[in-house]
Amino acid sequence: MYIIDTYLDKDRLPVLEKKELCRETQTLNSPDMTFDFLNRYFRLKDRTEEYIYLLAFDKKCHLIGVFELSHGTVDSSLITPREVFMKALLCGASGIILAHNHPSGDVSPSKMDMQVMTKIKDAGEILSVPLLDFIICGECYYSAQKEGCL
Repeated sequence: MYIIDTYLDKDRLPVLEKKELCRETQTLNSPDMTFDFLNRYFRLKDRTEEYIYLLAFDKKCHLIGVFELSHGTVDSSLITPREVFMKALLCGASGIILAHNHPSGDVSPSKMDMQVMTKIKDAGEILSVPLLDFIICGECYYSAQKEGCL
């Protein structure tokens, strides 16, 4: 499994750069497993600033890539559907999970969190790359899928 970086080369062509994260295939088929994965590899619950990650999955729900979408401040981080789906489509994702942390430890979704989740969910439906879950990490986690919001 790889963490993937995207950038434009000197000719302004998109490049996917893969760095091996772990050798075993990851199948994250529950919010608990996703939360454990995020903390094992990215220490998301321990971060003092907000980070947003995109987890990309194939049709069999195997994790095929992880992207750091944003590194924000102590209480905010910004993304757009364009950034999310550019990366998801470049790696051939069939479904995605968005995950971010709340450094305060309070995993309750903010109004902005819910607006972003709705935009990403709607865009994913149009592109046939569904948002499988929207996870907020702290000492525990919030899962939109588990809460019935997706």
